[in-house]
Amino acid sequence: MQLIAITTSVNYTDYLVWCLESLSRVADGVVVVTERHDSAIGACRQCNAAALIYDGWNDGDASFNKAGAIRHAQEYTHAMHPDAWYLLIDADIVMPENARQIIEEHATDAATLYSARRVDFHTVADLDAGTPTSVYGSIFAGYCQLYRRHVLYPEWSRSAERCDLQFAEQFESCQVLPMTVGHLGREQVNWEGRRSPVWRC
Repeated sequence: MQLIAITTSVNYTDYLVWCLESLSRVADGVVVVTERHDSAIGACRQCNAAALIYDGWNDGDASFNKAGAIRHAQEYTHAMHPDAWYLLIDADIVMPENARQIIEEHATDAATLYSARRVDFHTVADLDAGTPTSVYGSIFAGYCQLYRRHVLYPEWSRSAERCDLQFAEQFESCQVLPMTVGHLGREQVNWEGRRSPVWRC
């Protein structure tokens, strides 16, 4: 199995470095969609990830055109790695250490969309203690979507809200992997671009 991860990061590098570190145990390659001159580009160099520049973040009066950015990365990645599995993951998500083993054992149907359960860590202290603050309820949302079919996100979204669920609706079968990912910070704060305080690097 070849596994390529895709994420977005604009003014989000303090979260991104945690995500990239966890992906180093999971993915064979990582594509980070960002904007010109963002510090994510330097983080990608340090973590052997590919930075993909996207200029349409605010197209059509969008506050954060996540759909367009993800679609841009999907078109690039599907063409570069046509036979891979693709992991769409938010840049504030950390994967468990055994994620690759779980994926290889349980992601066996190329027509299915896979996801994982999610817990939220509101502070670094919560993460360090391994004590989640809350459990997230929307299972097949864009924080973790694993697929193989060449299915695309919508061309545009006003924010990060809903476009991930529109993507999921294109799959007849959706399954939850037996693993839990961790989300850094408070939920639903950054759907329209960065709003949260700095997370410890």
